[in-house]
Amino acid sequence: MNLGEMLRRNATCYPDKTALVFEDLRLSYRQFNDRVNRVAQSLLELGVKKGDNVASMLSNCPEALEVYFAVAKIGAVVVPINPMVKGKDLAMQLDNADSVAIIVGEEYISEVDAIREDLGKIPPQRYLVVGEAPNSNYSSYRDLRNQSSAAEPNIEVEENDVYNIMYTSGTTGLPKGIVMTHRIRLLYAMFFGVEYGVGYDSRILSSGAIYFNGSFIFLMACFFAGGTFVLLRKFDATEVLKTIKKEKITHSFMVPTQFIALLAHPNFNEYDTSSLQALVSGAAPLSKKTKEDILANFQCQLHELYGLTEGIVTVLRPHEQFTKLGSVGLPHFFSQIKIVDDNLQELPTGEIGEIAGKGPLLMLGYYKNPEATAQAVKNGWLLTG
Repeated sequence: MNLGEMLRRNATCYPDKTALVFEDLRLSYRQFNDRVNRVAQSLLELGVKKGDNVASMLSNCPEALEVYFAVAKIGAVVVPINPMVKGKDLAMQLDNADSVAIIVGEEYISEVDAIREDLGKIPPQRYLVVGEAPNSNYSSYRDLRNQSSAAEPNIEVEENDVYNIMYTSGTTGLPKGIVMTHRIRLLYAMFFGVEYGVGYDSRILSSGAIYFNGSFIFLMACFFAGGTFVLLRKFDATEVLKTIKKEKITHSFMVPTQFIALLAHPNFNEYDTSSLQALVSGAAPLSKKTKEDILANFQCQLHELYGLTEGIVTVLRPHEQFTKLGSVGLPHFFSQIKIVDDNLQELPTGEIGEIAGKGPLLMLGYYKNPEATAQAVKNGWLLTG
């Protein structure tokens, strides 16, 4: 059981169903799976093998999703890089991740060029650019993809194999690589798909940065269920409202400031948003007023999500939005949360302490950092700081 099987199954069972929409591009599951296979075969031809780490430094684009699934199919490990990370910090992340290849958007080439001499683990032929290659130091991702076979890679990938490494922001020290398996991401697909009612007929709108962990919530659930994933290049209130109307969007994840921007749009009432079934807010507190405004203007369910990439999640469901004001909800499926003191002893209700959690979404650990892992995870419980 691995993430690549989701796409292969949908391409077999629903070949003509629309899988991905991006601007004027519309790909069926057969077409998207073929592109993913071509990227997978390209990576294999370049010598990337199972267990190798492949860095992806891309803004929202179809190629970012192709890389996510292509790497899954060959058992390699994808390392999404936030393009806001620059200079020495970027070199540190790429080196710390043991990246043996990098796929970079043309708009970020100057950032990679500035540190290229420090990236000794990446051979020259494995610098791939999405867009125009500025010189012979980069190979064209699209040319390699288009020239490769669309055959399914013959690589055995298991659910407990590592799938990706997500780097923390580093607000409390140097960024750490959070290691996640195929199993963890498959549980994202199942758990969040059930929680938010994602199915075959769902049409997911993703306007946030695809390299952040929050994007994987609906990404995994959508491709698991055979839904349609509609990707925007970036968040823009007008484009979001237009897309909800045009594509009959059913589900979307946004942060509170994005909801506020939508509701403040001068022509909000001119857009038909009646197709929406569920909206999810996360990454920051949602005020009572913003909740009231969302529910008054969008005729759908509103959910809130609290969580850490390291692997604990709570959900505040629609019926609890006003009965549990100030709450981040209850632990998600098969998860536990408790409040502990400095000695890691559970505190009584009403006492202030540190949040600790455990569950099946818990990371394997921090990449090559057993000391930090041991500090963060005690007896299977993740300490949140």
